Amino acid sequence: GSPLVGNHSVDPDLLTVVCTHPDVQIVTRNQHKADIESFLLSRGARVTVNCVGKKESKAKVVCRLRTDDGSNQADNILFVDDDIREHADQDLRRSERVHQVLFTRAT
Repeated sequence: GSPLVGNHSVDPDLLTVVCTHPDVQIVTRNQHKADIESFLLSRGARVTVNCVGKKESKAKVVCRLRTDDGSNQADNILFVDDDIREHADQDLRRSERVHQVLFTRAT
């Protein structure tokens, strides 16, 4: 659902990473692109959100990301996801540009 409805939060460590990098792109299955961008901007994070369908590969989107100016593929990509199945995608595992982090919230 929309992060503008209800009570939502952002992990402070991830927010720090997002706020200190000049070109952050989020790939999500949540289809509320504008709401997510607005929600994160209200917390100081300027991002571009890329929405994918339930059966679409996040890896395919991540591996074809380009830099802000659109001219070159990003040199390095940090892929953070809390689903190990997303990390197992062969497109991600083959890419030398993608560095993967399995994200878990501290309890």
